[in-house]
Amino acid sequence: PPAGDPPFVTPDHLLVASLQCPRQPGGSYKGIKNPILLVPGTGTNGSEAYDRSQVPMTASLGYQPCYINPINHTQADIQISVEYLVRALQLLRAESSRKVPTIGGSQGNLIAQWAYAFYPSARQNALSHFSMAGDFKGTKLAPIAITTGLGTATPAVWQQNYGSHLVTALANAGGLNAQIPTTSVYSATDEILQPEGPTPETATSYLYGATNVRLQDVCGPAFVMGHVQHFTNSFVFKILQAHLASPTRMAQPASIRATDCSLLLASPPLTAEDKLHFQDANVFSQINANQPDTYKPRCEPLLRDYARIF
Repeated sequence: PPAGDPPFVTPDHLLVASLQCPRQPGGSYKGIKNPILLVPGTGTNGSEAYDRSQVPMTASLGYQPCYINPINHTQADIQISVEYLVRALQLLRAESSRKVPTIGGSQGNLIAQWAYAFYPSARQNALSHFSMAGDFKGTKLAPIAITTGLGTATPAVWQQNYGSHLVTALANAGGLNAQIPTTSVYSATDEILQPEGPTPETATSYLYGATNVRLQDVCGPAFVMGHVQHFTNSFVFKILQAHLASPTRMAQPASIRATDCSLLLASPPLTAEDKLHFQDANVFSQINANQPDTYKPRCEPLLRDYARIF
């Protein structure tokens, strides 16, 4: 990967305005002391993904949660979305004078891993990363979305296709290895991401050098966890707590116990209203409503020069 950060193509005022800290005065990052940064997934912005999930959950642990809002509800070229994360890390590190832990959901983890592989400043400014259902190798179910779109799809969907140019470039740059301390939680029964097999080679969410938690390996093959449930599940929340409290900045295997397995909501801090908001039908309805927010080309976006050399 490059020795220095690739140049941004997004105007800086847009990157700065994207960063929001919903529990701070005016949503500003100014004056923040203990930030944690949340990266949304495909078809959502930070508020839609996290106001009723990781915002109250991380706030209950003493953090000041912030999130980014990449262009087009995180459906644009991932190489553009990553700039929002890299700039947010710069701002939060400078404001708080501490490295920033990050959390990603779905595509948010691919964005984060791209940042940590290709942007040295991101590795320097981030403390650790917690991945919920991250498609580091893409997903073999992406062609369904492309077929549904009559051969078109948003740039981010093309790039999340299993074996796309983007995920191949990430792998070639060492991006299937954890670039910072990372815990990756995923489910064999994920209806969006596949494969999530029992071996590193057959799990898109597996990162070498990370603490990898395939939920069925802990809770048994009858444990059925869907894609969206990662955001609000009580067991995933326990693993997040272990991750954030660990001296190695990764959840330790001894802290991940089968006795904690649960399909219930993390309550407290989440409420019945939060659970209603995060029902699959509501989440996917919101994502579908955001679909017209970006153009749908008939092929994957070109790799930027800094990644094309791989």
